Amino acid sequence: MTGAAAIADSMIPNSEVAHLLTAEFLTPKEISGLLKVSRKTLADWRLKRTGPPFFLKPRGVVVYGVESFRRYLRDRQHCLGKLGERKVRIQIV
Repeated sequence: MTGAAAIADSMIPNSEVAHLLTAEFLTPKEISGLLKVSRKTLADWRLKRTGPPFFLKPRGVVVYGVESFRRYLRDRQHCLGKLGERKVRIQIV
C-alpha cells in the first residue's frame, strides 16, 4: 500500500491526501485521524508526554512535525497490534 493509499485508508478525505504527503507540519485533527484516536486522547498523551512529539507554536497552537511523527511510528511499530491494544494500520512512507 502506498503512502497516499494508507492515508486515505485512515478515513481522511481524499482532498486532504496531497496536503498530508507534502506538509511539513500536521494538526492534531490530522494526527488523530491517522492514528484513529480522538483529539482528546491525543491531548491527554501530550500532557503525559507519551504520544507523538509536538511543537507548541505562538498562541498555544499545537502542531506535529511530519518527520518526527514518522520516526515516532517507526520506533513503535513493534507495539502495534499487541493483545489489548487497538490495531492501527498505517503505512510509513
